[in-house]
Amino acid sequence: MQLLIVLGALVAATLAAPTVVSPALPPCGLPPFFDELPDRARDAIGKIWASYVDGEECINEHAEMKQILDTLPPPPPPPAAPAPPPCGAPKMIDMLPEETRVGLQKIWEGYVDGEDCTARQEQMQAFLDVMNRKMMEKFNIPMPPPPCALPPFTDKLPMNAKQEVEAIWAQYEEGNDCSKEHELTKAVIDALSQEVKESILPPGPPPMPPTTNPNEPAPVGPPPPRVLPKPDTSAPNVPPPPPVKQY
Repeated sequence: MQLLIVLGALVAATLAAPTVVSPALPPCGLPPFFDELPDRARDAIGKIWASYVDGEECINEHAEMKQILDTLPPPPPPPAAPAPPPCGAPKMIDMLPEETRVGLQKIWEGYVDGEDCTARQEQMQAFLDVMNRKMMEKFNIPMPPPPCALPPFTDKLPMNAKQEVEAIWAQYEEGNDCSKEHELTKAVIDALSQEVKESILPPGPPPMPPTTNPNEPAPVGPPPPRVLPKPDTSAPNVPPPPPVKQY
């Protein structure tokens, strides 16, 4: 009777003991990142699996491969994100033409240091693009074509328009002419309402103040230098020193 009790206790203890599950090994064969390894590590790991027969146990192969991978240096950290441009007008604003200078000053008017300036930066970029286009048209410089890629505001488009634009560029191959894709993209954007266009496109440049003569174009080039009065280099009216007594 006591023997049965002891056997029952052993069986109960065995059933109650936690089951230890050995970690599953990765699949046998070359790792999925094999092509990204350095040449020396790739050659060594290739030799390890060269004689492996499919279906056999591969614990030794994994152990040897782990030793090789452990000797590799850690991967380099990802490149840091570029710092956002500083808030405020460009430092060289005084060297810009008057029309450009006044427009930039109007964009940054009322800005408080520390505030989010994303909207002002987008408006400044749009304004500079307009001024650059005007300058190129004035001197008959051909405008560079837009990049052959999805427009930067694609994610801001309504879902239907976004899908149409993505479908337009889905079959484009880099290096080919993309004038057709640009025409189709422009047709999709033109079909949007004005309210949607204003919400996805950067704001336009601020209105320019009128000049003294409406028919006179704004001056081009840096402002004229300030002319300072020349200092008076003539000798001051000082009485001569008294004569020296001679003894």
